[in-house]
Amino acid sequence: MQFERWSLPLMGEILLRGATRRDEFRSLLGIAPDLLDSRLAALVDSGILSVEPATDGVEQYVATEKGRGLEPAIRALDEWSRAWDPVAKDDLLEILEAVVPSGVPDDDSEPLAVAGTIEMSVLESFDLRVDGVSAELSPGSQRLLVFLALRDRAIARIALAGTMWPDVSEGRAGDSLRSAIARLETPGRAALRLSSTGLRLTEGIVIDLHEAQSLAHRLVYGGEVRNSDLSTASIATLSRELLPDWYDDWMLAEAEDWRYLRMNALESLAQKLFETGLLGEATTAARAAMRIDPLRESPQATLIRVQLAMGNQAAAADVFVRYRTILHAAVGLAPTKQLADLVGDLER
Repeated sequence: MQFERWSLPLMGEILLRGATRRDEFRSLLGIAPDLLDSRLAALVDSGILSVEPATDGVEQYVATEKGRGLEPAIRALDEWSRAWDPVAKDDLLEILEAVVPSGVPDDDSEPLAVAGTIEMSVLESFDLRVDGVSAELSPGSQRLLVFLALRDRAIARIALAGTMWPDVSEGRAGDSLRSAIARLETPGRAALRLSSTGLRLTEGIVIDLHEAQSLAHRLVYGGEVRNSDLSTASIATLSRELLPDWYDDWMLAEAEDWRYLRMNALESLAQKLFETGLLGEATTAARAAMRIDPLRESPQATLIRVQLAMGNQAAAADVFVRYRTILHAAVGLAPTKQLADLVGDLER
């Protein structure tokens, strides 16, 4: 899609003509209402326009001193576009972003000053904290930061926008991404970096999911297990879901991966706690794994062994009977012989 040549001088006229209402913008520019709103919001957030009430109460947009300073750049771009072939819309927007920086630091710039450590929580609920103080972020900004936290690497803008907004055109997705970046408040901007390969999070941000994944990997894949790993705190960490109230497609896939990893980690943790004689903690870990997947047999077996080691024969038998009942009701199967043998003497 081409960005018509007349749009550049028109943008200049709109910025410099004085107060302009939303319906006047739409009439002059001829773009969709939602796209217009995102563009106006980005211009306001970047300090190019301000919103002021008219005498009749209708909001109107007025160019700020910063916005009026754009006139030479817009005129120059117009002259350039007349001399050469019309530029594609996305290319022109990249040029305009270079003229009006988004406020997000790049890898060659000094990071924004932040008073303390930046921490991000994505387990159970989202939270961004700077020096222990939570920051208020819009839903779009939250999703942008979470997406980058889950990938933990630089993402090209076109790939990021296409994944986060898959149901709209490439151009609309790019507009949504630019709007999300423009709306980032100072703590959010400090957490974001630009690189030659795209967008990524600033190094050094503490993310609770990454710490939980490291714990799970040590337990599941034979890493060096720390003494602090064998604790109720680890059980609580591995019991936390990844943003359970978010239903974006890209989020659901990540949530399922974390669900499977933490289930295996809890099962392994229960076994290690059992082997070290921490039977109460082993019981808690096994039950946490069972809550993730009630039909999975291995945590049932661990819990039965723990109950037998504690001398709770009735409790062990009850675990087996309950599992046998729900397994048959759900899929019409019976427990394996190995599980039945654990309580065979008790049943006899």
